[in-house]
Amino acid sequence: MGNITQVLCDRKYFKWWYFDIHCNSGLDIVLIFHVQPFFSNFDIGLVDIVVYKKNSKIIHRTIVSPIKKCTIVDRPLSLYIGTATMTTKSDAIFCHVDDSNIKLHLEFKSEAVTRKTLMEPICVFDGMQTEFWWQVKYPRINAAGFLCCDGENITIEGIGYHDCNWGTVSLPRHLDYWNWGRYLLNDEVFIYATVRDRQKCLWAFSMHVNGNGEQHMEHYRYNQLDDAQKFLTETMKCEIVHTSHHVIDEDMIFISPLSRKFRFINKIAEFMFFRLKESRIFKPMCVSLSNVNYKRIKKHFYYKGQYSENSVHEEMRMR
Repeated sequence: MGNITQVLCDRKYFKWWYFDIHCNSGLDIVLIFHVQPFFSNFDIGLVDIVVYKKNSKIIHRTIVSPIKKCTIVDRPLSLYIGTATMTTKSDAIFCHVDDSNIKLHLEFKSEAVTRKTLMEPICVFDGMQTEFWWQVKYPRINAAGFLCCDGENITIEGIGYHDCNWGTVSLPRHLDYWNWGRYLLNDEVFIYATVRDRQKCLWAFSMHVNGNGEQHMEHYRYNQLDDAQKFLTETMKCEIVHTSHHVIDEDMIFISPLSRKFRFINKIAEFMFFRLKESRIFKPMCVSLSNVNYKRIKKHFYYKGQYSENSVHEEMRMR
């Protein structure tokens, strides 16, 4: 087991593994493993743990480790970031966090023998010189485990989702926005994404997994937003109700527009912004300075006359 691979140590690369679970108890849990986060100038590994209840964020913990102390092993994949680990087997993924203020253990097990994934860049820029990849590894996967935080023990059981994102591109410099959503209705799953770059080209993606595990996937590039919206409506064959939604999480991010030659200045600016945005006095200033805005939204939708509230929609907009 050696240090993290040379590719991931290169500052032009970023990668993250995303998990979320809709629990039978009504809780929603999000777990993200970051290596060289696209939103940071620091050489770090970062793990984010968030728990939502009734459209509100009730727990948020972050684990950060210098990249030199992170470890990754391929085939099967194992990742170690501080007190957090992620290990994989042929049909299962195990995530474990044993920190001083939070303990989390999750097991994701798939019943599907085969699955389709998006095995091509969702966006390509500068004549194939920079890319942004998004791979839906498990659109629906059984999840179970436990969470211990602030003296409370929570049993976790529900339906999970897992994807992987990586690339060589500065997202704020190349993208206008990135929307992503996952809707659950009984045993069916609907997944979609729209990504627009600074040249106003838009990529649209959708996936529908029925109760038997059969998947239908579409991926196209459009030059007009209306075309992409029509594509999503036709491929998902469901009505998304935008008039009924709740913003359950929101964050501001500042990514320095200076080149990597000014890494020391970039780090100072990032650190100061992070500290100041926690202050009520300086928060309005941080709102004006932030160049990436993130929202997590609960939305309602209809499909074949059935109504569902088990949905999540994320928006990331760049200035």
